[in-house]
Amino acid sequence: MAHSSLYHTLFSKNKVGGQKRNLNDIIKLFNQKKDFLLKIFSNLIFQLIVTYIVATKAQGYDISKVHMNFFVFFIPAFILIVLMTIIQNPFIKFILFTMFSILFGLMLSHRFMVTNPDVIKTALIGTLSIFVTMFLFTLFLLMLGIEVNETFGLFLLIGLIAMIIVLIVSHFMKNYSKYHKIFSGILLFLFSLYIIYDTTNILIRDFYKGDFISASLDYYLDIINIFVNLLSFNN
Repeated sequence: MAHSSLYHTLFSKNKVGGQKRNLNDIIKLFNQKKDFLLKIFSNLIFQLIVTYIVATKAQGYDISKVHMNFFVFFIPAFILIVLMTIIQNPFIKFILFTMFSILFGLMLSHRFMVTNPDVIKTALIGTLSIFVTMFLFTLFLLMLGIEVNETFGLFLLIGLIAMIIVLIVSHFMKNYSKYHKIFSGILLFLFSLYIIYDTTNILIRDFYKGDFISASLDYYLDIINIFVNLLSFNN
């Protein structure tokens, strides 16, 4: 009974005409959302390419000390995310997103400098595999008539906040390296689930109300965090 209650709290049954969705329903859904999806993935791919180019090109500069400065990178990144949440103009949001991608590329550049290229390549392939797998798994759930709901997203947010607190405490206690693979594994799991949640918001609910920048930003954060945690897990 408790398991059933938790299931209904996190998932919603949504069927078409009283029947489970079939492949034709999914194809129709994609046709309805094709313009929105094209904008999302075009922007997403562009921003990921910007991040990767900056991360690889900036390796020649000695920014290792700057990289570790929280105020130099993380505070501006947080401010950019807040601005993207507040500002509605798509062009300005695109510029802010590009600035955020450049900033994240600089943050990653130090990791690229100290990480084996084979590990980076494995993490890139792993990230793409996880994204595609979770995207397809979401479609499979939708075909079964199962949708993750807002409560599912709230559980993910609570889990993420809890992990951030644990990470901060572990850094201060200087025992992060001892448990870093466990932390990375949990974060990998959380951000993989976020792909399901974000995909459902894009395809089923009018969560973004046509705001493809915000939708692509959510995917971007999922992908970047999966990539970073794969790097940490394999080091």
